[in-house]
Amino acid sequence: MLDLEEDKQRIRVRLQPKLQHLSDLLHYYMISPKDAFRKWNNPRSGYLNFEEFHKMLKELYSNASESLPEFQVLQDIFEFIDIRKDGHLDFQ
Repeated sequence: MLDLEEDKQRIRVRLQPKLQHLSDLLHYYMISPKDAFRKWNNPRSGYLNFEEFHKMLKELYSNASESLPEFQVLQDIFEFIDIRKDGHLDFQ
């Protein structure tokens, strides 16, 4: 059985190229990541939930004429970025 830390490290390694690509898309199609955050944070709550995050990725990948990663991969990315594990991403 894999240790929990080994599991986290494996996920981190697997997601790193996808996170970098997401960062590149944000910089290419938006003025700044902060502008992207503001665009998809429609209720101006100060955070993105998974639904808003998913919409953001759909538009970014569509603009890039690329296929959106599988839903599970999107969930993994969201959970990885969600440092507080509260189901919300803030700009920090």
